Amino acid sequence: MTTWGSNPRASWTLLEVLMALAIAGLMAAAALPYLLDAFPQGDDPSEALRAAARRTRFEALSQGESRRLMISPRGFFLTDGSEAAVLPHGWSLELRRMGEERFRKPRKGESWEFNSEGLCEPLELRLRGDGREVVAVFDPLTALEPPRL
Repeated sequence: MTTWGSNPRASWTLLEVLMALAIAGLMAAAALPYLLDAFPQGDDPSEALRAAARRTRFEALSQGESRRLMISPRGFFLTDGSEAAVLPHGWSLELRRMGEERFRKPRKGESWEFNSEGLCEPLELRLRGDGREVVAVFDPLTALEPPRL
């Protein structure tokens, strides 16, 4: 008769547990951008733009090559012309890049690049519509807005 502690292979080794946790962590990190997009964030029209930025950054990181979002007054578009995030009717988009003093309308063909390391140019977006104004500031390292304190 063997007891629980007498058989050395009756339990998991520390290395096996750590490997399982590492794999689970990598899978969770890969799924995070898509999970964040799955839950609605209310009526904030900038959320679709934030989600497009997260997805594009994730694609650049996972595929190891640069990705671009085309910027227009109506929202973000992929380089093939398909929609990435379109603003609701009556809303407009303005942007301010690093070094610019004022917000301005996007120029024709203007884009926002995410390199293969996931880095991007710092960018501020201002959305106006329905008597409201929403400003989103994107961090160059994460393409996410910094937490508000």
